[in-house]
Amino acid sequence: RDESEVQERLAGIEERIRPHLSAEQVDSTMQMLSSGPLVGTPEQIVETLQGLEADGMTYAITYFHEAAYDTGSIDLFGTEVIPRVRELVGSGDGPAAAR
Repeated sequence: RDESEVQERLAGIEERIRPHLSAEQVDSTMQMLSSGPLVGTPEQIVETLQGLEADGMTYAITYFHEAAYDTGSIDLFGTEVIPRVRELVGSGDGPAAAR
């Protein structure tokens, strides 16, 4: 679970959408996806959630763009992000999103 896997997943999404969109739409979509607040390694996502909570966020709605083709990101979120967020919530140091 590292940055190269994140980039690999983004490349897979781009490969799937490229045949169906114009070059401009592909670029715009990939820019949006790659710069979203919850894009990154599990550790980066947990850190982002902590920062968003500190800024006042009380819950998060997630979207997994590639879910129709690959549930790996959902599985990873469930096995690595949510448990860590729950630990932080239990310690009083974490995002309210997992409550």
